[in-house]
Amino acid sequence: MLTATLVEYSDQNKFLTSISEQIEERLTDQVKRDQKATFVVSGGSTPKPLFDKLAHIDLPWAQIQVTLADERWVPPSHADSNQRLVREHLLVRYAAASTFIPLTPDTLSKYDPAKITPAVLAPLTSAPKPFACTLLGMGNDGHFASLFPCAAQLPIGLTTDEALVTTQPTHAPYERISMSFKQILESDAILLMLTGEEKRNTLEKAIAALPDETMKIDDPLIHEMPIRALLQQTTTPVTIHWRA
Repeated sequence: MLTATLVEYSDQNKFLTSISEQIEERLTDQVKRDQKATFVVSGGSTPKPLFDKLAHIDLPWAQIQVTLADERWVPPSHADSNQRLVREHLLVRYAAASTFIPLTPDTLSKYDPAKITPAVLAPLTSAPKPFACTLLGMGNDGHFASLFPCAAQLPIGLTTDEALVTTQPTHAPYERISMSFKQILESDAILLMLTGEEKRNTLEKAIAALPDETMKIDDPLIHEMPIRALLQQTTTPVTIHWRA
């Protein structure tokens, strides 16, 4: 049972404008309602031009907190750090006034789950919820955030009540830290941002196997492609934005 909505684009500008307008509306509405808002984002190359666009929009950024859905367990200065990507492309210009909540300590030198202490988690766990908006991508294996089908920690990530989980994918570089599935669902809206035919094929494969009734979270079909959990849940509305 597919509960997500699919929107298709052939034009890059319309693609970016539509997504940015939805994010702008969500953030503005939550700031008006709660005096502050939280924006959850993902890394990777796909959202980079969107971040550049959002940074030029005059939002009440001083009242907006930005955090990550997941992070590679690397130093913040590393070329593959999601934190670095966000700081260089989103948290500039107008958006420089926002507050960033990292998922790993800035002093990180190596993979060490023990460093994710309550003090590190405090800014995230105290952030306003539901989040105003969560921006996600999807891998060609059907993973989202860092909930990988090849990671032994996937069952925990899909079921735990904890905010964060550590994962060790076997078919992708780096150990990771990720928001749990339940934490990701604590959002007013989830936007899934996809580009290209390969991602469309992955999406169609995931959708094609969805039964008419909602699957249990431990269903093998979900463990095969975790994105299916997101596409069939009824807790949080999901809009899939796909550009050819």
